[in-house]
Amino acid sequence: MIIAASITWVALENLALRHGPSRRWVVSFLFGLVHGFGFASALRPLALPPWNLAWALLGFHLGVEAAQGMVIAVLLPWLAWVSHYPWQPRFVRVTSVVLAIIGLVWFVQRL
Repeated sequence: MIIAASITWVALENLALRHGPSRRWVVSFLFGLVHGFGFASALRPLALPPWNLAWALLGFHLGVEAAQGMVIAVLLPWLAWVSHYPWQPRFVRVTSVVLAIIGLVWFVQRL
């Protein structure tokens, strides 16, 4: 539920603020922490012994970081290219609205 709320928050923040907040890194850090704990809690039902749990969490974390790195490596050149076009602000707004709706629907489903 908190993960869905955080997705909605960041999307709405993109819509409400004309300039990125100077403390966006704090928001990103806190939401990343919440997301990490949320996804890592999926390992709890496996009832792993503590030493296996530590290795599973490390492997999970490394896998998530590797996947994020690949997504960034693919999207960053495209986003840099898009940033030079006059329709880029509209693209950001539309994408933020879509993500806010998805996050809100996900949040309501979790209630």
